[in-house]
Amino acid sequence: MCPGVSASNVNAIVSCLKASVSDYWSGQLNQVVDQDVIVDPSTSQVPSACRSALTAAPAFTCQVNDTVYINQSFLDLVIHEFGTADIPYALASVVSHEIGHVVQAAVKQPGYDEAGTSDAISQRIEQQADCLSGVWAHSQATKNKGFDTKAFQTVSKQLITDISSNPEVATHGTPDQRAAAILRGLSSGTPQGCQLATFS
Repeated sequence: MCPGVSASNVNAIVSCLKASVSDYWSGQLNQVVDQDVIVDPSTSQVPSACRSALTAAPAFTCQVNDTVYINQSFLDLVIHEFGTADIPYALASVVSHEIGHVVQAAVKQPGYDEAGTSDAISQRIEQQADCLSGVWAHSQATKNKGFDTKAFQTVSKQLITDISSNPEVATHGTPDQRAAAILRGLSSGTPQGCQLATFS
């Protein structure tokens, strides 16, 4: 997935994945999708409007600056829960999901700026980001014979299950619902399969 990058070097894997996901969506949208992905952010690196997510979410995208943040507690969980071969897939799952939110912002996806106003809207937006994650994974499997979509699905569902507390389920949906959304993206291989808005 990231040639030459050690599975124990999570920062390097995240950087590699960020480049891959950004390149894919830049090509799809015909505009640059290039957001920061900050690992183990300090409070000062996060806009005040998004700082509550530092303790409430393992990873999140701040709508104020379309920046992705991945907390150290999440990385610790990934390292603890997954073997060497699966760590890159776990990180791919979260990076591609979070950059899915950046894509939603770029196309002005209806409901994206309302996420958080109701659980129903939040679940729709979050599961669309899961679907977009699957679309990216489909593209990787198409051009990279070393990318195992079954491993991506299995690891993604295990990771989602690990972090699915009651608040997370309320805003994101159940692990089964989210796994189905990822599969939808993998199966269609297109943003349209996730009902992504297009430019007018």
